[in-house]
Amino acid sequence: AYAGNDAGIGVVAAKQGRRGLLSGAKLRNLFDAIDIHGFGFISLGDAVREQELVQQSLPELLAKWSEIDSDDSGTISWEEFRVFFGDVDDWLEYQLGEIVGMEDLKTQIRRFYKGVMLDQVRKNRGHNVVADLGKYHMIFQGNPGTGKTSMARLMARLLYRVGVLPKDDLVEVQQDQLVAGYVGQTAAKTQKVIGEAAAGVLFIDEAYRLSQGKNDFGREAIEQLMAAMN
Repeated sequence: AYAGNDAGIGVVAAKQGRRGLLSGAKLRNLFDAIDIHGFGFISLGDAVREQELVQQSLPELLAKWSEIDSDDSGTISWEEFRVFFGDVDDWLEYQLGEIVGMEDLKTQIRRFYKGVMLDQVRKNRGHNVVADLGKYHMIFQGNPGTGKTSMARLMARLLYRVGVLPKDDLVEVQQDQLVAGYVGQTAAKTQKVIGEAAAGVLFIDEAYRLSQGKNDFGREAIEQLMAAMN
């Protein structure tokens, strides 16, 4: 949670996800195989030309080209390639480095990430790790323009990369997308949104408004959300 004012809630609808990460040597070999001219970067034309290799080993290269091309140069450098497809630690530190300030929040995200990874290590060693899905439900608080939605997108991508989510989709909604105008309709409307966000992250912007209406429709939405979160 990040302290401040206007709050958004991130709800994870999760099952296990992402493919295994590639070793550094394997990753470099793939990059060099696509960058056949040795320019030190990959163009979209390179990726299309080597489409068979890309689809077999790195299908996200084309699907998420604009995200990987972080400097909007139209090409993907080795550093951008390594950060996206390589170790999660490198990727996370790169993403946090792009955020100005908010050091306390960055520390919380690092701590959260380490906790998830430790749980995975314990499971791999045969320990009985009780699933605590509640730790994936989060509240982002802060004044307008402080980056709450951006942080929710970052968490969706992080949860995907560590295998908690099978995809990194973020569904962003506000009060009117959850609450109906007549008795008995809100629960179904809210449940429909929850279903649309399944396997990704549901982000409710200005969630506090659900408890401020003159009728009970907002509370009905809260109850439906709580049922899904529990």
